[in-house]
Amino acid sequence: MESSIYLDEARDPLIIAEGWMKDGKHVAIAT
Repeated sequence: MESSIYLDEARDPLIIAEGWMKDGKHVAIAT
């Protein structure tokens, strides 16, 4: 699953960011 996140991040970082916010992973981006 992590591999898909990296690929998606490179393709659509904004969309992934929204997805992380839903999962509460936005904290990792902020840090």
